[in-house]
Amino acid sequence: MPKQSPTTRLGNTTAFVGAVKPHLTRKKMTQRDLAGASGLSEAMVSRMFKNLNGRGDTFELTERMVYKIALGLNLGKKGYLELM
Repeated sequence: MPKQSPTTRLGNTTAFVGAVKPHLTRKKMTQRDLAGASGLSEAMVSRMFKNLNGRGDTFELTERMVYKIALGLNLGKKGYLELM
């Protein structure tokens, strides 16, 4: 885990969601599947993806969320660092 606080706000989620979407497609996962695998709520994952459309611009991504998504996608440390 990096030295930053796990709740450090990372800002805009557009690039992050853009990086996550190919993993979901490749693994044939839905947002619901991702929520279950990551331990995040379905509402949280939905808000994250809505931000990509410019409709959820109040959503703030945190380092902890990135970590949980990387775990849910089984990306390992390298994948986590790529998502960061």
